[in-house]
Amino acid sequence: MPRAYSADLRERVVTDCEAGLGRAAAARRYRVGERTVYRWLQEARAEGRRHARPHAGGPRPVVAGTEAILHELATGPATRDATLAEQAELYKARTGRELSAATLCRAFRRLGLTRKKDPARRRAGSRGDPGRAEGVRRAPRPHRPAPAGVHR
Repeated sequence: MPRAYSADLRERVVTDCEAGLGRAAAARRYRVGERTVYRWLQEARAEGRRHARPHAGGPRPVVAGTEAILHELATGPATRDATLAEQAELYKARTGRELSAATLCRAFRRLGLTRKKDPARRRAGSRGDPGRAEGVRRAPRPHRPAPAGVHR
């Protein structure tokens, strides 16, 4: 997506056009679209605004206001072992809103909820790791001689 034009460029274009430079000539001089120049001038006349409006923030998340239900789905003893598709069905039954499994997964991630089945389970660490799971031992690798005539 292209970046927004600077406020300084917008101000210079509007000032030059108000001083008598034509819209098409201003568009060529400043390398912006003619339609952009028309819109900037119209906003300056109608609203008295010579700068861009602030970003509106985008649409609200689909799951806004249902954080408690999502938390219960992810951590509740009856539902935490369910698949995402099953949790999406439970969400629809409770709220009436249909979500895809991907949207539900993003909502869990945004709220910091994990779907890990056993949070206490640890993985085996590296060979010298003192925090490695007990009882996990690696077998020594067998010695393989180098092929004859190949320098290592």
